[in-house]
Amino acid sequence: MLKSNGYYMLVSYGKPENRLPHLNNEHLSFDIKQGTIGEDEEKAHYVYLCRKEFNAMERCAKNWEKVEQELKKDYEDELK
Repeated sequence: MLKSNGYYMLVSYGKPENRLPHLNNEHLSFDIKQGTIGEDEEKAHYVYLCRKEFNAMERCAKNWEKVEQELKKDYEDELK
């Protein structure tokens, strides 16, 4: 759990088009900066520096029902 203005850093082979949709989820409330380590696209690492926004807890609380429904739907889809 991050406090407001806390940082989470992810280093991954996952390209931005695959990682950013997850990191940009509304309930996470991240301000995201990204970079690349290495020039070879096949071997590159992608760095995502995510800062939790100041009012993230309030936004999360307001958004909780929506998040809960999405998680339930994802779980049900996995069971199919």
